[in-house]
Amino acid sequence: MPDLDPQFLTSPLVLAAILGLLLVGGGLGSLAAAVVGARHPDPPAARSDATWLQLLAGLGLYLGLSVVAALMLDTGGSQQWQEGGATITATTSPPSAVGLLAATALAQLAFAVPVLWAAARTARRLGSSPDADLLGKSLDTPGARDSLGLAQFGLGARARWGGLLTGLMITLLVAPLLMGLNSLWGAGWVFVTGDLPQQDVAELIRGATAADLLPVFVLAGLAIPLAEELFFRGVLLGFLEVRLGTRQALLISSAVFAALHGLFASGPIFALAMVMGLAMVRTRNLLVPFAIHSLNNSVQVILLALSTPS
Repeated sequence: MPDLDPQFLTSPLVLAAILGLLLVGGGLGSLAAAVVGARHPDPPAARSDATWLQLLAGLGLYLGLSVVAALMLDTGGSQQWQEGGATITATTSPPSAVGLLAATALAQLAFAVPVLWAAARTARRLGSSPDADLLGKSLDTPGARDSLGLAQFGLGARARWGGLLTGLMITLLVAPLLMGLNSLWGAGWVFVTGDLPQQDVAELIRGATAADLLPVFVLAGLAIPLAEELFFRGVLLGFLEVRLGTRQALLISSAVFAALHGLFASGPIFALAMVMGLAMVRTRNLLVPFAIHSLNNSVQVILLALSTPS
């Protein structure tokens, strides 16, 4: 979110604009749901080849690497100590946006690897791909993708690449609703706390050098959305859906996704996660929520890069 006067969000004019966004966004969101429902009237049932053990192993890896990424944020600053009657000051630079985003992407990929490994074993054991030996086989080969267990995410031999366009359409139609919810959350936060904090990674992106912007864009707009969608809408949502039902799976997976993004961002992120989760449930094509996620992150990076650090 660009720099804003916290009190600006709670002014009557802005609150009226937020209400207008919510009303318009609600109508456009209903239109998006109707279009997706017409194109996918009978989506396949959820499928999950994972076990609780693999899921918890992935979660453990993610949390461990996330702690490392969080510690990177604390490396900037200065320290002073006395030595021989003199005061010594040591200054360290904060991490670069590229380094932090790369560590985040690595953590999120590690989150999904154990479960994908289990899915691949299950797919091969059940014979979903007769020629499941991946040695010497390109991942562009349909049998190779099926043997990796990607068919359960709509990415197997019959991957529907039109899901990217569907995700673009959904993003454009629900943008006013998400903007309104984001602004309403910010206004509520200001009303309660009197302040409008910024995420640490947002501050790093805004301070990134020109040379860092391209890798930041690739990591935040492509790598991280792919890693997160692979787990949250690909693995976790399906895992919970076959055990608890669709509604509970959407709420729990979205809540976990939001919680891992921090308290201040949790409200808007929860709304975005619900949109992406509903898109996955209706289409069973991971490319749809990936496109939504990628476009959302890309726009955020562009806005942050164009804003002037305070």
